[in-house]
Amino acid sequence: KDLARTCAGQSESYEKLLKRRQQEVRHLQESVKFLQATDEMSNTVGKLQYRLLLSQWEKGNLQRQLQAAVADLREARRDVLDNEEQVEQERQQHDETEEQLQQQLLLLKAKTVKLQDETSAAMPIDKARQLTSRLEEISSRKMELEERLSKVRLELLRNQAETDECRLKAQQAQEL
Repeated sequence: KDLARTCAGQSESYEKLLKRRQQEVRHLQESVKFLQATDEMSNTVGKLQYRLLLSQWEKGNLQRQLQAAVADLREARRDVLDNEEQVEQERQQHDETEEQLQQQLLLLKAKTVKLQDETSAAMPIDKARQLTSRLEEISSRKMELEERLSKVRLELLRNQAETDECRLKAQQAQEL
């Protein structure tokens, strides 16, 4: 969502920039026409001024593009850091939950063994089914958490790839 907003913002700023550039070009063309309307000396001066204005315009345009690229890079870095923090928090939560479930599983196994020893063959069928269903619930919860961990790791890999891509773009922007 942030990336879509960023792209939309860039699109709007580029459209505004394009309109400004078109106005600047028209202004430059009018200035050149005015300067070329005089004698040959003024014509030469006009051409030189036109080149100067054009080069200044190009310089300004390139600086604005560089600033926009740097701003995009900074925003992308912030997004990546936010995503990495979120992934790390989710990973910690998953680890804590998994540890708790492991402890519960061990306790339940110990209780099961104890109950088996106490009741041997006298355990009611309902109680055995209840314990079995509880154990199955815990197992299914563990599987869900493992799947969630896999998804979080996949998202982390995507974020790392996006970070590498942003770094490459930043390096290309700096080379410009």
